[in-house]
Amino acid sequence: MFISQTDVNEYLDMLHYDSDLAKDIFKYGTATILYIDPFDFGTVEIPKVSIVLQNRYCELIFNFFISDYVRNIHQDAGRITKCLGGRRINTKNELINPYHIQAYFDCLINTYYKQPENELLSELLNKLEKIQSEKAQSMYGRCKALYLAYVEQNYETALSQINETILEFPRDKKYALVVKFDIARLFDKIDTMEEIIQELEDEGANSNTIVISRSKLLAAQNRVEEAVKYFSKNIAFFTEESKLVFCERLMTRHI
Repeated sequence: MFISQTDVNEYLDMLHYDSDLAKDIFKYGTATILYIDPFDFGTVEIPKVSIVLQNRYCELIFNFFISDYVRNIHQDAGRITKCLGGRRINTKNELINPYHIQAYFDCLINTYYKQPENELLSELLNKLEKIQSEKAQSMYGRCKALYLAYVEQNYETALSQINETILEFPRDKKYALVVKFDIARLFDKIDTMEEIIQELEDEGANSNTIVISRSKLLAAQNRVEEAVKYFSKNIAFFTEESKLVFCERLMTRHI
């Protein structure tokens, strides 16, 4: 067990940049739970948590002080806004619901090939549409594009939707490009997949995003063995078990 009383944001930076510490905590064969217990909600800068989660395989328990949020949001002088990466919100529902809804939606999309859940996807999409914060509407645009692609099987409409979302929410362009890539992959649009990878590189997407996208592209080109080798060699911070699961999906084209 690793316990630290270091400032939570400094410790999150250490987990991201200090490879020796990260190797100890996230080493192969361990089931890591990252438990963050801040003094109050605004102490933790959420983007720093996000960076760690994007690059390390673990479960997260975040001791969320909703009472602190409710007490302080209306007189916030920047503390909570900084915690949320510069985002300003008006109600607690705008903070909690969009991320939960999108995460559930993405899980259903990722397992769509096994068990389509069209009614549930539609229900989640409707809930997301009702949340009027900028971040929620950006998520809604991306999720709607995936719905149009997977459920309605309409490539042109899905593509139009995601392109519109990119224009409307330029700060979230990298996330929208990942969705656009997934839509192109679903419809075997190889040229479009190649173009999107170049756009992701130009946007400064993290290396794992590029590696995963290139691996999917190789698999879509029926170069599955090459895709598996490329992914296994270049992916960072994945456990051996996670690598194996992803490679199996590459080989079955369920990616």
